[in-house]
Amino acid sequence: MELLEGQTLRERITEGPFSDGELLAIMIPVLDALAAAHAAGIVHRDIKPANVFLTRQGLVKILDFGVAKSAGAETGAHRDVAGHLTETGNPIGTISFMSPEQARGGDVDARSDLFSCGVVLYEMATGTLPFAAESWAATRDAVLHRVPRSPRELTPGLLPEIERAIGRALEKDPRQRPQSAEDMRGDLLRARHALESKGNTHGLAGAHLARRLYAVTAMAVLLIFATAVWHWGEGGRRPTSPSEYVRLTNFSDSVAAPALSPDGRMLAFVRGERPFLTTGPIYVKSLPDGQSTQLTDDPRPKYGLVFTPDGRQVAYTAISTDEGAWNVSAVPVTGGTRKRLMQNAAGLTWIGNGAD
Repeated sequence: MELLEGQTLRERITEGPFSDGELLAIMIPVLDALAAAHAAGIVHRDIKPANVFLTRQGLVKILDFGVAKSAGAETGAHRDVAGHLTETGNPIGTISFMSPEQARGGDVDARSDLFSCGVVLYEMATGTLPFAAESWAATRDAVLHRVPRSPRELTPGLLPEIERAIGRALEKDPRQRPQSAEDMRGDLLRARHALESKGNTHGLAGAHLARRLYAVTAMAVLLIFATAVWHWGEGGRRPTSPSEYVRLTNFSDSVAAPALSPDGRMLAFVRGERPFLTTGPIYVKSLPDGQSTQLTDDPRPKYGLVFTPDGRQVAYTAISTDEGAWNVSAVPVTGGTRKRLMQNAAGLTWIGNGAD
């Protein structure tokens, strides 16, 4: 399990209002991650602030992917960590953030997650939920039938483009919503452009954050690894200055999910366009100037690369779209056949020297 340091979006919401820029800086990466998951056939079904994590490094992560449909027959209600009603024996998820089709217990697709994103956006923008009610049944009725108040009625300074994006996402009919995460992300990118055009420097600080995260994710992280390798090689004699950073890869497209071998002599990474759930091949490279060697050629979405303690294999999490499951596999750094290590698991790591 990955150790995360930071706070959930639910915790951040309790701290007070968001600027337009901060709102966009959080939700654009959420939609990018959802686009990758949806492309792999995964519908989250429980997007809510408690499942969005903001790391201390400024990254945004979605938690608890792949929630299964409820198969239980128990009845009774309970509240999640934010006090929002959920209920066993009904469609799984949190009713305050469910799409109408999910609340009815019908089939859901990617557009259901986008409705949930609209609810999250609404709460971030206004500080209140669009379908709040006292009971699970009353909340379900509001999700199905009630039109929420205009966000700008509650937050007059909200950017009109953000309000329009929320309105599209909260359409009761999924055919009237954005048809993909990329579509909804486009709505927010247009809002960011409008914010930039206004010259709102307070909002821009947050809006530019999302752009920087995706423009420099691969390069920045690889440069950090380069710095670490140099530092270890020099015996930690002095801090590394920015002028001593070196570029480790030179592909025409992006690389992501870098991992350093235990001895600091080898780098593994995925070549692909996305920083999360990248479908490209895994490569290894001897540091500092060895050739990059391709280890895999399967199109499965991957993330979470980590070397085995002996440095002889690279383990990673991949989605098997035919099984609809997350699996951990490993491939030798010298090349060869990948081997499945764990089924229905993700985010493998080792404790100590891996003997445990």
